[in-house]
Amino acid sequence: MKEALGLYLPLYQAHYLDLMRRRLGLTTAEDDDQKLVEQLLKLMQNSGVDYTLFFRRLGDESAALAVAKLRDDFVDLAGFDAWAELYTARVTRDGDYSEEQRRERMHAVNPLYILRNYLAQNAIAAADSGDYSEVRRLHEVLSKTVRGAGGDGTVRATTAGLGQAFGDQLFVVRKRGCGERAYSRSAAAQPNAGQARSPQSCIYLDNYRR
Repeated sequence: MKEALGLYLPLYQAHYLDLMRRRLGLTTAEDDDQKLVEQLLKLMQNSGVDYTLFFRRLGDESAALAVAKLRDDFVDLAGFDAWAELYTARVTRDGDYSEEQRRERMHAVNPLYILRNYLAQNAIAAADSGDYSEVRRLHEVLSKTVRGAGGDGTVRATTAGLGQAFGDQLFVVRKRGCGERAYSRSAAAQPNAGQARSPQSCIYLDNYRR
């Protein structure tokens, strides 16, 4: 068993690193890629940056423009600037391809919409009662998870993402420098559930309805 686990771990780590390279839009491998990924994830965790939204936005524009726009979501600006410099240099070394090719490649692995558990549960409960409308609505939105809800594929990704199609079923906090948070009704009822986690001058969650 130990021998099998010993063989599995290196394979798992190599596969994970390959997936993270794809999320970052990289097509080649370099020795320092693991460090680049670890530094980014630590910065994101310390600043409460939304995982899905960050990687989606990172592929929206050129590496230099994307990191410049994402900078304000981080608390440790010096740390992010250092990472951004390493990342943009890494992208430059990666290969000769157009920005459109990079965008398409990154968007293919960084989805626009993520299914929230409570939305799935609502759809299941409705289906059990013979109402499949919620299931159809989920299917319609999730089928556009790569391109977005608009025909031209330009719809902006948000943490609320999927919830945008479901009116006031989500509570949302939006403020520059604080990232974006989405909460269900049950979460909003909990003490401090509506507080954005970034220590910057964020706002508290209020009842937000479309």
